[in-house]
Amino acid sequence: MMREFKFVPGLANFHNFLLILSAISSLSADCSDTDQQICYDCLNEYYGKFNATPPFSYKSFNAAYNAVLDMRGVGGFDESCRHEDELLCCMKDVNSPSDCLSIDNFVAWFNVSQQDAAQFRQAYFVQKYQCKDGRQLIRGNFACFHNASNSSEVVICEDAYRRREFDGQDLCPLFNNYTLCMEMAYSDTCADAGSEYICNVEEIKFTEFLCIQIACLIAVERSDDVQSGGSACVIGEVLLLTDEGGMAALKQSSSPLVRVLQHCTARLNESMIEKSSSNGME
Repeated sequence: MMREFKFVPGLANFHNFLLILSAISSLSADCSDTDQQICYDCLNEYYGKFNATPPFSYKSFNAAYNAVLDMRGVGGFDESCRHEDELLCCMKDVNSPSDCLSIDNFVAWFNVSQQDAAQFRQAYFVQKYQCKDGRQLIRGNFACFHNASNSSEVVICEDAYRRREFDGQDLCPLFNNYTLCMEMAYSDTCADAGSEYICNVEEIKFTEFLCIQIACLIAVERSDDVQSGGSACVIGEVLLLTDEGGMAALKQSSSPLVRVLQHCTARLNESMIEKSSSNGME
């Protein structure tokens, strides 16, 4: 049985965070009505190239996307990237695609569930990486990455995550264990190329979709210490955000995660200002 979107080992179940993510991703102060319409039109055309027309689910789109890769290999990947290039070109005049591509907008545009909307948003950023910065890495290791994405090790990583998602465990260690597991699965199959690829994918997923929102909330709400476990992947560094000492150390470091901290702190401040303004008007 084929796994989730080739080369995008996904965290498929986000029920316990979707409301939080939706609330934060809806802070689309930088997305005009015109930009929203452009994004909808461009995405609708893009999904149509995979024979997906509303109403459709992420699962059906994902299956259609995978079919192109399964049937044509590297040629299918190149074809998918041509569609991705056309999508990005179509959206080139949008001021802030990240703001426009909110969970709420995906729900409204395509009549999908919040869970599906979350996966569509996540896939946008990962596919952008795959067809831009990661394109040559993937083309040079296509067969190996394909095998890794369907390996029993990846199945174990995904199943372990899903089993423990709702058992009350802290999410930081859970995400960290998942990322470490995926890194080992890909590096075992594809050596350094596999580790480089999967770490880049996890960084994008957690930075663009989860890290900015969840890690910031955890940083505000939690005070206990969490050990990073020495992960080579970015999520190991994200765990430093979960206590005051970690945040102070991160601010003084040269880590790219400093930008994440600054960005999510700014977003939280925006949220607080908006809430304060709303309360003042009542």
